[in-house]
Amino acid sequence: MELTIPIEDTSRQAALLGTADHHLRLIRSALNVRISARNGAIHVAGPTAAVEQAARVIDELQRSLQSRPDLHEDFIREILKRAASFSAASSNGRIEVVLPSVTIEPRTAGQSEYLEGMRNNDLTFCVGPAGTGKTFLAVAVAARMCPVAMGSQTVGSVLRPASYNGIVGLKPTYGRVSRRGVVPVSWSLDTVGWMGRTVEDAVLVIILSGMILLAAGQIVARNVFGFGFIWTDELLRMLVLWIAVAGAVAASRTDKHINIAILDRFLPPKLNDVIKIIIDLFTAGVCAVVTWYSINFVRTSYEYEDLLLDNVPAWLLQLVLPIGFGLISWRYTLFSLKRLAGLFRGGAASC
Repeated sequence: MELTIPIEDTSRQAALLGTADHHLRLIRSALNVRISARNGAIHVAGPTAAVEQAARVIDELQRSLQSRPDLHEDFIREILKRAASFSAASSNGRIEVVLPSVTIEPRTAGQSEYLEGMRNNDLTFCVGPAGTGKTFLAVAVAARMCPVAMGSQTVGSVLRPASYNGIVGLKPTYGRVSRRGVVPVSWSLDTVGWMGRTVEDAVLVIILSGMILLAAGQIVARNVFGFGFIWTDELLRMLVLWIAVAGAVAASRTDKHINIAILDRFLPPKLNDVIKIIIDLFTAGVCAVVTWYSINFVRTSYEYEDLLLDNVPAWLLQLVLPIGFGLISWRYTLFSLKRLAGLFRGGAASC
């Protein structure tokens, strides 16, 4: 079994992993799993039971860092000693959705058997009437594995599981998304929708899906039917801009922008926090400057009545620039303030 666990507060990554990943080596030795950290996440592989125990230990450590400045080796070993109790909780069928932290538990013997089947097999089929918990348990398991998923809804099989697990469900207007390949339940109600961990993830899926459909349609139209839509290429260029800015905003939500971290694992936690505050303030300042110039750019486009896509006001499509960079600047300002407050309290602030 393999599992990827996001590091919820990357500013505390050095404290979570330990000097030269010492804490990860303790977990590897105690639970006999393969474990490593890269790209803002911890990757665990090994036997299913051991991986689940490691995941619960890491979740406990991340929660502990919200109220303490660092993690000592004795504390790590104490958490590892309690791994057996974590395993017992897992055997009782409890699921902890990673983002946000929501605990889901099966309510019947059938649900417990279904959950056990999903954990122990790559593919699980479950047959039963609507309202028996098939979908919301599957969503709880999947939320730990992928940021976005697709599904079909007849009555509430997208929106309800999303609300039960504290994630975002998106149900498009009936007939807006093709149902080709979907096993029908009710032709007048079936709708294809998405589930994501956040609103930003759902927006990214919508934009990316639109780009793929437009590009594929344009290729087929030109090569098969010998014609193309004039506005498609221009719209695709605008969607590239939108998805780039939306992706940057989504990355800033969990402080996962591109960075080169060399010394943070070897610096003392206090000094590392100070450096993070300086970096956050610098990032917020740069994004604030870009926001200011983006506002002037949009204002100029509005005054000159520029048009895109033949007759669409350009400033409407360009608003993504000041809004996106403004959100990033605001978030990193909050990150720096929370970390500064954590220094004064003598603890760590969760971002």
